[in-house]
Amino acid sequence: MSVDLSMPILVVDDDNSVFRIFNNILQKMGIKDVDNAACGTEAPVKLRKKVMGWLHQTGIWLPRIKLYYQAI
Repeated sequence: MSVDLSMPILVVDDDNSVFRIFNNILQKMGIKDVDNAACGTEAPVKLRKKVMGWLHQTGIWLPRIKLYYQAI
């Protein structure tokens, strides 16, 4: 499976240091278009404005959203 490195990625996490770590890793992989959403309500807004190739949620709980995700 090939990966389109020009496809934008949205990283969703309320911890900016986690975003910086993911951003650095993705940049080293050759992915240049990485955006961050700091909360569960910001992510859908950004997704409506721009088509993202991948959505990566790094946290289990996000501020301002009432859903809790269970790790599988």
